Amino acid sequence: MPAEPASETVPVRRRVLDAARDCFKRYGVVRTRIEDVAQTAGISRPLLYQYFDGRQGLIAALAEDEIERIIEENRKRLPVGASFAETVLEGSLAAIDIGRSENLLPELFEASTLDDLPSLLLDPTRAPYAAVSGLWKPVFDRARETGELRSDLDDADLIEWLASVHYAFLLRPDVDPKRQRQLFELFLIPALLSGAPAPAIPKRSKRKSS
Repeated sequence: MPAEPASETVPVRRRVLDAARDCFKRYGVVRTRIEDVAQTAGISRPLLYQYFDGRQGLIAALAEDEIERIIEENRKRLPVGASFAETVLEGSLAAIDIGRSENLLPELFEASTLDDLPSLLLDPTRAPYAAVSGLWKPVFDRARETGELRSDLDDADLIEWLASVHYAFLLRPDVDPKRQRQLFELFLIPALLSGAPAPAIPKRSKRKSS
Protein backbone atom coordinates (compact mmCIF):
# COMPACT_ATOMS: atom_id res chain seq x y z
CA MET A 1 0.00 0.00 0.00
CA PRO A 2 1.51 3.37 -0.95
CA ALA A 3 2.27 5.91 1.74
CA GLU A 4 -0.30 8.67 2.05
CA PRO A 5 0.67 12.33 2.19
CA ALA A 6 1.04 13.54 5.76
CA SER A 7 -1.30 16.42 4.96
CA GLU A 8 -4.23 14.11 4.19
CA THR A 9 -6.86 14.19 6.93
CA VAL A 10 -8.96 11.49 5.25
CA PRO A 11 -7.20 8.32 4.04
CA VAL A 12 -7.03 7.98 0.25
CA ARG A 13 -8.91 4.68 0.26
CA ARG A 14 -11.77 6.23 2.23
CA ARG A 15 -11.89 9.25 -0.08
CA VAL A 16 -12.06 7.01 -3.15
CA LEU A 17 -14.87 4.87 -1.71
CA ASP A 18 -16.87 7.98 -0.79
CA ALA A 19 -16.23 9.45 -4.24
CA ALA A 20 -17.27 6.21 -5.93
CA ARG A 21 -20.50 6.15 -3.92
CA ASP A 22 -21.29 9.73 -4.97
CA CYS A 23 -20.50 9.08 -8.64
CA PHE A 24 -22.38 5.78 -8.80
CA LYS A 25 -25.46 7.40 -7.28
CA ARG A 26 -25.19 10.39 -9.61
CA TYR A 27 -24.37 8.69 -12.91
CA GLY A 28 -25.13 5.02 -12.26
CA VAL A 29 -22.56 2.26 -11.79
CA VAL A 30 -22.35 1.34 -15.48
CA ARG A 31 -21.94 4.92 -16.74
CA THR A 32 -19.38 6.04 -14.16
CA ARG A 33 -15.77 6.12 -15.36
CA ILE A 34 -12.73 5.58 -13.19
CA GLU A 35 -11.69 9.11 -14.19
CA ASP A 36 -14.91 10.46 -12.65
CA VAL A 37 -14.15 8.75 -9.35
CA ALA A 38 -10.52 9.87 -9.29
CA GLN A 39 -11.46 13.47 -10.07
CA THR A 40 -14.16 13.51 -7.38
CA ALA A 41 -11.69 12.06 -4.86
CA GLY A 42 -9.12 14.68 -5.84
CA ILE A 43 -6.44 12.17 -6.86
CA SER A 44 -4.90 10.89 -10.06
CA ARG A 45 -6.11 7.79 -11.85
CA PRO A 46 -2.72 6.01 -11.39
CA LEU A 47 -2.93 6.61 -7.63
CA LEU A 48 -6.45 5.16 -7.53
CA TYR A 49 -5.16 1.99 -9.19
CA GLN A 50 -2.58 1.63 -6.42
CA TYR A 51 -5.43 1.15 -3.95
CA PHE A 52 -7.94 -0.82 -6.03
CA ASP A 53 -7.56 -3.59 -8.57
CA GLY A 54 -9.28 -1.84 -11.45
CA ARG A 55 -12.95 -1.13 -11.88
CA GLN A 56 -14.14 -4.51 -10.57
CA GLY A 57 -11.91 -4.20 -7.54
CA LEU A 58 -13.39 -0.79 -6.74
CA ILE A 59 -16.96 -2.04 -7.17
CA ALA A 60 -16.30 -5.06 -4.94
CA ALA A 61 -14.69 -2.89 -2.26
CA LEU A 62 -17.60 -0.46 -2.30
CA ALA A 63 -20.11 -3.32 -2.10
CA GLU A 64 -18.40 -4.59 1.05
CA ASP A 65 -18.28 -1.05 2.42
CA GLU A 66 -22.00 -0.60 1.76
CA ILE A 67 -22.81 -3.86 3.53
CA GLU A 68 -20.80 -2.77 6.56
CA ARG A 69 -22.60 0.60 6.54
CA ILE A 70 -25.99 -1.14 6.41
CA ILE A 71 -25.01 -3.45 9.27
CA GLU A 72 -23.95 -0.46 11.36
CA GLU A 73 -27.32 1.17 10.65
CA ASN A 74 -28.97 -2.08 11.73
CA ARG A 75 -26.99 -1.94 14.99
CA LYS A 76 -28.45 1.48 15.79
CA ARG A 77 -31.97 0.06 15.50
CA LEU A 78 -31.50 -2.87 17.89
CA PRO A 79 -33.64 -2.29 20.99
CA VAL A 80 -31.70 -1.57 24.18
CA GLY A 81 -32.36 -3.70 27.25
CA ALA A 82 -34.86 -5.90 25.42
CA SER A 83 -35.29 -9.65 25.62
CA PHE A 84 -33.49 -11.90 23.18
CA ALA A 85 -36.74 -12.60 21.33
CA GLU A 86 -37.56 -8.91 20.94
CA THR A 87 -34.00 -8.06 19.89
CA VAL A 88 -33.95 -10.70 17.15
CA LEU A 89 -37.45 -9.76 16.01
CA GLU A 90 -36.87 -6.01 15.82
CA GLY A 91 -33.34 -6.42 14.48
CA SER A 92 -34.57 -8.71 11.72
CA LEU A 93 -37.39 -6.38 10.73
CA ALA A 94 -34.94 -3.45 10.70
CA ALA A 95 -32.45 -5.38 8.56
CA ILE A 96 -35.10 -6.05 5.93
CA ASP A 97 -36.41 -2.49 6.03
CA ILE A 98 -32.91 -1.04 5.60
CA GLY A 99 -32.10 -3.52 2.85
CA ARG A 100 -35.25 -2.68 0.91
CA SER A 101 -34.48 1.03 1.05
CA GLU A 102 -30.97 0.45 -0.31
CA ASN A 103 -30.75 1.18 -4.04
CA LEU A 104 -27.01 1.21 -4.69
CA LEU A 105 -26.08 -2.26 -3.44
CA PRO A 106 -28.20 -4.23 -5.97
CA GLU A 107 -26.71 -2.15 -8.78
CA LEU A 108 -23.20 -2.88 -7.52
CA PHE A 109 -23.87 -6.62 -7.52
CA GLU A 110 -25.39 -6.46 -10.99
CA ALA A 111 -22.33 -4.66 -12.40
CA SER A 112 -19.77 -6.85 -10.65
CA THR A 113 -18.46 -10.40 -10.66
CA LEU A 114 -19.41 -10.82 -6.99
CA ASP A 115 -21.44 -13.76 -5.78
CA ASP A 116 -24.84 -13.14 -4.22
CA LEU A 117 -25.29 -11.24 -0.97
CA PRO A 118 -25.54 -14.26 1.39
CA SER A 119 -22.31 -15.71 -0.01
CA LEU A 120 -20.50 -12.44 0.68
CA LEU A 121 -22.01 -12.07 4.15
CA LEU A 122 -21.14 -15.63 5.17
CA ASP A 123 -17.57 -15.79 3.90
CA PRO A 124 -15.39 -15.70 7.08
CA THR A 125 -12.50 -14.24 5.08
CA ARG A 126 -14.44 -11.11 4.08
CA ALA A 127 -15.03 -7.94 6.09
CA PRO A 128 -18.87 -8.14 5.96
CA TYR A 129 -18.79 -11.42 7.90
CA ALA A 130 -16.84 -9.77 10.69
CA ALA A 131 -19.35 -6.91 10.70
CA VAL A 132 -22.45 -9.12 10.86
CA SER A 133 -20.79 -11.31 13.48
CA GLY A 134 -19.97 -8.21 15.52
CA LEU A 135 -23.62 -7.19 15.32
CA TRP A 136 -25.17 -10.45 16.49
CA LYS A 137 -22.54 -12.19 18.62
CA PRO A 138 -23.09 -9.92 21.68
CA VAL A 139 -26.84 -10.61 21.36
CA PHE A 140 -26.22 -14.37 21.32
CA ASP A 141 -23.76 -14.17 24.22
CA ARG A 142 -26.23 -12.28 26.41
CA ALA A 143 -29.01 -14.72 25.52
CA ARG A 144 -26.82 -17.66 26.55
CA GLU A 145 -26.05 -15.97 29.87
CA THR A 146 -29.74 -15.41 30.56
CA GLY A 147 -30.73 -18.88 29.34
CA GLU A 148 -32.97 -17.51 26.57
CA LEU A 149 -31.12 -19.11 23.65
CA ARG A 150 -31.06 -22.80 22.79
CA SER A 151 -27.78 -24.28 23.98
CA ASP A 152 -27.28 -26.46 20.89
CA LEU A 153 -26.98 -23.51 18.47
CA ASP A 154 -23.60 -21.97 17.67
CA ASP A 155 -22.90 -18.49 16.32
CA ALA A 156 -22.00 -19.56 12.78
CA ASP A 157 -25.24 -21.49 12.34
CA LEU A 158 -27.30 -18.68 13.85
CA ILE A 159 -25.72 -16.05 11.61
CA GLU A 160 -26.21 -18.20 8.51
CA TRP A 161 -29.86 -18.83 9.38
CA LEU A 162 -30.66 -15.18 10.11
CA ALA A 163 -28.87 -13.96 6.99
CA SER A 164 -30.73 -16.52 4.87
CA VAL A 165 -34.12 -15.56 6.31
CA HIS A 166 -33.44 -11.85 5.89
CA TYR A 167 -32.34 -12.35 2.29
CA ALA A 168 -35.43 -14.44 1.52
CA PHE A 169 -37.67 -11.60 2.68
CA LEU A 170 -35.63 -9.04 0.74
CA LEU A 171 -36.66 -10.99 -2.35
CA ARG A 172 -40.33 -10.83 -1.30
CA PRO A 173 -41.35 -7.15 -1.46
CA ASP A 174 -44.98 -8.30 -1.52
CA VAL A 175 -44.72 -9.30 2.16
CA ASP A 176 -45.37 -6.18 4.23
CA PRO A 177 -43.80 -5.52 7.68
CA LYS A 178 -46.93 -6.58 9.54
CA ARG A 179 -46.92 -10.00 7.85
CA GLN A 180 -43.16 -10.29 8.34
CA ARG A 181 -43.64 -9.74 12.06
CA GLN A 182 -46.37 -12.39 12.19
CA LEU A 183 -44.22 -14.96 10.40
CA PHE A 184 -41.16 -14.24 12.52
CA GLU A 185 -43.20 -14.54 15.72
CA LEU A 186 -44.67 -17.84 14.52
CA PHE A 187 -41.59 -19.53 13.11
CA LEU A 188 -38.26 -17.72 13.47
CA ILE A 189 -38.28 -16.68 17.12
CA PRO A 190 -39.73 -19.85 18.71
CA ALA A 191 -37.13 -22.00 16.95
CA LEU A 192 -34.30 -20.11 18.68
CA LEU A 193 -35.60 -19.93 22.22
CA SER A 194 -34.47 -22.14 25.06
CA GLY A 195 -36.98 -24.92 25.61
CA ALA A 196 -37.71 -25.35 21.92
CA PRO A 197 -37.20 -28.99 20.97
CA ALA A 198 -34.22 -29.70 18.77
CA PRO A 199 -35.40 -30.98 15.38
CA ALA A 200 -35.35 -34.72 15.03
CA ILE A 201 -33.36 -35.83 12.02
CA PRO A 202 -34.88 -39.03 10.64
CA LYS A 203 -32.53 -41.89 9.97
CA ARG A 204 -32.41 -43.19 6.47
CA SER A 205 -33.78 -46.68 6.13
CA LYS A 206 -31.35 -49.23 4.86
CA ARG A 207 -32.11 -50.74 1.52
CA LYS A 208 -32.78 -54.42 1.54
CA SER A 209 -30.30 -56.39 -0.47
CA SER A 210 -31.87 -58.24 -3.34
